[in-house]
Parts: sequence; structure tokens; C-alpha cells
Amino acid sequence: MSTRNLKPGPGRAVAILCTAVFVALMVASCGGKESRPKVRDGGSPAAEVPAGRDRRPAPDFSLKDLDGRDVRLIDFRGKVAMVNFWATWCPPCRSEIPDFIELQSRLGPKGLQIIGISLDDEGAAKVAPFASQNRINYTMLVNGNGVASAFGVVEGIPTTYLLDRQGRVVERRVGVAPREHWQQVIASLLKEG
Repeated sequence: MSTRNLKPGPGRAVAILCTAVFVALMVASCGGKESRPKVRDGGSPAAEVPAGRDRRPAPDFSLKDLDGRDVRLIDFRGKVAMVNFWATWCPPCRSEIPDFIELQSRLGPKGLQIIGISLDDEGAAKVAPFASQNRINYTMLVNGNGVASAFGVVEGIPTTYLLDRQGRVVERRVGVAPREHWQQVIASLLKEG
């Protein structure tokens, strides 16, 4: 059995460094926080809906949609609204879009409105082609950094706020949640009338 010099060469060091960076990026959400979802600010991951008295009003805002029209949150009063802070460059954000498209298609007629608020610096110039290419069927708003601050804690993206028909926050989630979770919570809120 021969012994070899086991010191890593420059190529091996680069490979180890690249692997470490890749793993760190996969573990972290786009905002640098862990990507495991947080439910109701740290509550149980069960899809329980807090009582109305425990819900706080979401801040109203006005942002431009992809056609340059002003859209306010209050325009969606009477609907269950999902407000999703995201960006085109964020892999976890992109991964949940197909679920949102499906939820909007299926539950939109029953009273759901998904609102994607992009944090991309380029605004509609970047988001409009992305939305078209991905056949996004829900409301897309741009230049949402100020609105994210008004909502309070947006530790990383994606961050999603689920609102009841009165515009009150039911849940805040950092990271990607399974479609089944959203289906269950949204169904409960749609039954509230």
C-alpha cells in the first residue's frame, strides 16, 4: 500500500469552497434566513386559523401593477388575500409560483386573490416578461420595498401574508409553504364569509 500526499491542491480547494457556498445558499432563503417556513410568527405548523379578535389589520398601500395602474390593498376587501413578497432572482420564490397559479385558478372564483409584490429593483421592466413567460394569473405589483417595511417583519423572501376578507393578517410565513397548507387555511377563511 503506497502513501500519497493527501494535501488538497488548488483545484480541490476551489471545489470544496464551491460546494460549501452552494450548500449555504440552498439552506438559506433569499433573505439570508432559514428557509423552513414560519407559521403565524413562530406558531405551530398546523393549519389552524386564529380567531378574528387575534388578527391585526394589514396596512393599506398603493402600488403600480404591470400596466402602470394604481392598485390598493383595500381594492381586495371582501376577498381572502394572499400578499406574497418575492423577486424574480429568488429561487425559493420562483418555486412556489406554480402552486400560486393553481390556487388562483381553483380558488379565485370562490373569493381568493393572490397579490405578488415584487422587490426587483427594475420594476415592471423585469417582472412583466417574467410574469408573461410563466403565465402568472394573479395580480402582480412592483416596487414593493416600502410596502414590505409597512407590513413589518420581512426577514427574507419569499414572505407571505394571508389576510381574511376584512383585510386582517391571519398568518405570516417566511419561506415556501406546501400548497396543501395554503389550501387548508384558505378554505377555512373562505368559509368565514
